[in-house]
Amino acid sequence: MSSLLTNLPQTVALDFKLLLPGLKQCDAIAGRFNLERLRAEAVRAPAVLVSLLELTQKAGWSGPRHGFEASMAAFVVTTDRMGALPRDQAAAAMAGLIAAHVPDRHWEIDDCGEAQNVRAQPIVNAGMEKSKASLWAVTWVQPLVLQPLPETQPADLTLYLGTAPEIGADHQDDYEQIGDTP
Repeated sequence: MSSLLTNLPQTVALDFKLLLPGLKQCDAIAGRFNLERLRAEAVRAPAVLVSLLELTQKAGWSGPRHGFEASMAAFVVTTDRMGALPRDQAAAAMAGLIAAHVPDRHWEIDDCGEAQNVRAQPIVNAGMEKSKASLWAVTWVQPLVLQPLPETQPADLTLYLGTAPEIGADHQDDYEQIGDTP
C-alpha cells in the first residue's frame, strides 16, 4: 500500500489547520461528507474535513512509475455562533480561503504534482436548514506518481481500527490492530 495515499489527506489537513487556526476540528476522513454523515458524526464546527475521493490513472506513462490524479476534497462545516458571521457567510468565506490557497500546492511531498482544477460549491439539499449547519466542498485534482512494489516485496496488510472522532496521527496509540501482518 502506498503511504502517499494514506498520508496525503492528513498532510493537507495539517496545512489547513495553519491556514485557519480558529477551527475546532480539522481532520482527514475517508470518502464523501454530506448531511447524513454530518448528523451521524460528532463534528465540532467550524471544521474542515479532508478526503481523497478517487484515484484515476493517467494514460500515456511508461516505465516503473505510474501517473495518477487524486480527486481531493475539503469539506467545510459551520454553524451559527454568537459574535461570528452567519453560518452560510462563514462557510463561503472559509471555502474561498481554501480555494485560493490550494492551487499549485504539492504539500512538500516529492511524488505530488501541483494541485489544479480547484472548485468550491455549497452543498445544499433538503434538510440543511433543520441541521442548522452550512456545508461547502472545495475540490481539486492532485497529480501524483506511484511506484509499484517489487514483485518480491509483500505489501503491508496490517489493519487497524479507530473510532471517530479519535482518529488521525494524534490518536494512533488508541488504534486496535485487526489481524497480523503476513
